[in-house]
Amino acid sequence: AELRAARSLEMEPLDGEDDLSLRGRHAWEQVSSHTWQTGLDEDEHGNLQYRQVSALERWRKASKNRDARTVRRGMIRYVYLILDKSLAMLDGDVDMQPSRVVVMQVHVADFIRNFFDENPISNLGVIVSRDGAGDKLTALGGNPTVHLQALEEDGTNCAGMASIQNSLELAMALLKTVPQYGTKEVILVYGSLTSTDPGDIHTTIESLKQEGIRVSVINLVAEIYVCKRIAEATGGDHRVVLDLDSLRAHFAAHVRPPPTPSSAKVVKAPTLVRMGFPRRIETSVPSFAFAGDQERLCEAGYVCPECTVKTTDLPSTCMVCSLPLVSSAQLARSYHHLFPVPLYDQDDLPGKADAEDLELSPRNSSEKPRCSGCLVDLSARIERDVVRLRCPTCKQLYCGDCDIFIHDELHNCPTC
Repeated sequence: AELRAARSLEMEPLDGEDDLSLRGRHAWEQVSSHTWQTGLDEDEHGNLQYRQVSALERWRKASKNRDARTVRRGMIRYVYLILDKSLAMLDGDVDMQPSRVVVMQVHVADFIRNFFDENPISNLGVIVSRDGAGDKLTALGGNPTVHLQALEEDGTNCAGMASIQNSLELAMALLKTVPQYGTKEVILVYGSLTSTDPGDIHTTIESLKQEGIRVSVINLVAEIYVCKRIAEATGGDHRVVLDLDSLRAHFAAHVRPPPTPSSAKVVKAPTLVRMGFPRRIETSVPSFAFAGDQERLCEAGYVCPECTVKTTDLPSTCMVCSLPLVSSAQLARSYHHLFPVPLYDQDDLPGKADAEDLELSPRNSSEKPRCSGCLVDLSARIERDVVRLRCPTCKQLYCGDCDIFIHDELHNCPTC
């Protein structure tokens, strides 16, 4: 219920309202705790109107931190999420209502879905830090359903104080059995200002460096020196949350595999990774299949090619023979991190000739140059809200919205 409340804070009734529901009310009658973020502007006549975000502003915001370099990245990642579940997470901030732990739960669930969507052949596990210790919530696995179920069952169970050292020591012990071809990462989501550690944290930092484990930290409250020191020493990222938008952006930054540092150990001999490509079957009579680590009756599912056990979702790990199960589309989707789409060149100079654009764009059969993706008119490029971009390889034109979709979702140039 608290997780649902975090998504619908602006629909809570006022004190003393019994039967009057806020659903269906006008915008000016609803209760909002962030009235300065309603997106309203005042025009020259004093009238209120919704703030219009231009296409150029959307494109600039989306392409601000875009990186199209061809660098070495780890395709198979082994990531442990360490979540702060201390009593400090029950407090609420101005931008984190009703509490930090509720907001964290919602964004972590979204991160898990996005992580497996972009990294279908990687593995992820969850560790919670409370009562001065680190507890393993889920083991490393490739099925997002298992992690989401465990996260929902654990809920807002917060107790005691958090321990950075104990949590990192547990993650380091669990990552020691990871194969050499995989990258080891830890993402610490921390909402406390203190840490209860039994020993010297600097010894743990040196051990993390020797094991080649990259630790990144997302501080929900303020910058903590020890968290920044851990991230800098292990080559990770240290980020401090300013508002909900920045929290969402910080989680999104960890979806893409980070560049492999030059000091990382390189496996000289090629390594073969065992994977199974199951076939989908559908029967008229329901049979048992694994949905995460639980069994249930269903008609459709995917059959493991090694032990013929049926599972409901892909990607996942076979519960009997531990074979990673993926589809060919998911395997191909892991490659776009290694070979990203090159950044499109902004082509908004008024001196360009439209005839040349029409000649280079065979799909644009109209009199005006149009986007090769959505066919929107790009001839009014002098206006500030019109974004005109050109692929450096095929020389085709695209608008700002199509550029965002190609680089952030599709990861392929349609005309190339």
